[in-house]
Amino acid sequence: LSQTYSGLLVGTYDCLDRIVLNAYFRLGHDAGGFRVWWRRLTGSEDTLDNTHLMRMAGRFSRRLRAWAKANNIPLKDCRAGDQKHEIVEEYLKTTTVQEGLFLILVSRAPAPVWDIHPNRRITRKTPSTYVNHYSFHILDAEWGHVTFKLSGHPPFPAQIILNGHEYVDRQARKAGILFAKEGNCFTDISDPAAFARIADTLADESAIGRLAVVCR
Repeated sequence: LSQTYSGLLVGTYDCLDRIVLNAYFRLGHDAGGFRVWWRRLTGSEDTLDNTHLMRMAGRFSRRLRAWAKANNIPLKDCRAGDQKHEIVEEYLKTTTVQEGLFLILVSRAPAPVWDIHPNRRITRKTPSTYVNHYSFHILDAEWGHVTFKLSGHPPFPAQIILNGHEYVDRQARKAGILFAKEGNCFTDISDPAAFARIADTLADESAIGRLAVVCR
C-alpha cells in the first residue's frame, strides 16, 4: 500500500495504537493465595463465603459512587450495546479537567470470580460470571487519555488501556511539530522525520519504563 501511494506521501510513521496491560495481584488469582489474603484482611476464615464476597463488591460500589458524587466526578451506568467510546468522546468535549480523572463508566462484563463452597473449598465459578466493571477515564500529561478498568468483585482483576497515538500527539506538541489529525490518524505533519522518531520510541525498550511510570 505504501508503494502504491508513494507519490502522494511526504513521509510515513509507524505507531502502536491500542496498548492493553493486564493487572492483578498474584495472591488473589490463586485459590490458596486468596485464602491467605482473606486471613490477612479479616483475621480469620470465619467470613470466607460467597455472601461476604458479594457484600464486599456491594460496599465497593456504594463507596465509589459516594466518592464520585462528593468530588463532582461524573459516573454513568452503561447498558448493553452502549458505545462507550462515543460516550467518552462526548464527555471529553465538555470536561474542564486538564489532567486527572474526568469520568467513571460502569458496565457489566465477564470476570474471574471465586466460588466458596460450604466446606470453604475455593474454586472458579464456571462459566465466567458477569460483574460490574468500573472504567476510570483519566487525562495524563504524557499519555493523554488513559483508562483504568477494574472489576468490582474479588479478586479485582484490572486492565490499563492506553492509546499510542495519544502519546505521540502529546510528545509532538511538546517538540513543536505541527500536525493535523482526523480521528486517530495524523494526516498532515510539518516534520515527518522528527514525528516518525517520536512514534518509534513506542517500539523500543525504553517504552517499558514509560509504561511502568504511567501505570504507577
